[in-house]
Amino acid sequence: MPFNYYPNLHGFDLREELHNLLYGDITTPGIGRPAILRQMSDTPCACFNTQTNSGNPNCRFCQGEGFQFHEKLVPKIYIARSFGSVLGGSTQIANQAALSPYGFTDPQRAVAYAEFSVYPDYGRYMKQDNQTPDKLYELQVDVDGNMVRPLSRIAKWKVSTVVPHHGDAGRVEYLELGLDKVNL
Repeated sequence: MPFNYYPNLHGFDLREELHNLLYGDITTPGIGRPAILRQMSDTPCACFNTQTNSGNPNCRFCQGEGFQFHEKLVPKIYIARSFGSVLGGSTQIANQAALSPYGFTDPQRAVAYAEFSVYPDYGRYMKQDNQTPDKLYELQVDVDGNMVRPLSRIAKWKVSTVVPHHGDAGRVEYLELGLDKVNL
């Protein structure tokens, strides 16, 4: 009889736990906030200049990105500012090692945690030649954490890494995103 390396656990679902953490449950309020994810394609915009390797900052189609994209609303995501994981895959984005002194922070870097469904194509970030990183926009919220209308983008982050964390039977439970600050 073969040994089952991925036994099915009953009673504990990491996807459900993260969902409750982001959105809240009966006993605790959620810690997640809304964001807009700008998913870039590898298709250059018509304004893309091959000599400068950039787009036109006044282009109404790509808004200066140089590549085509589409945006989607991420209802809840948790962003830990000034923080780089010392154990996870985002270590390199913060130039931080496990032996770094306690309290090392960098306001230009962050780690975000999102549900598994945010990035169905996370494999794109495993490649070294990803020339068009996605962007994550934080949205302004009111004192209760609800989106302010009309939507107001208050911070822009470049998604440097997307690290899937696996659980039961190897399924992706949640995603860890390494972020670098970009000026709006």
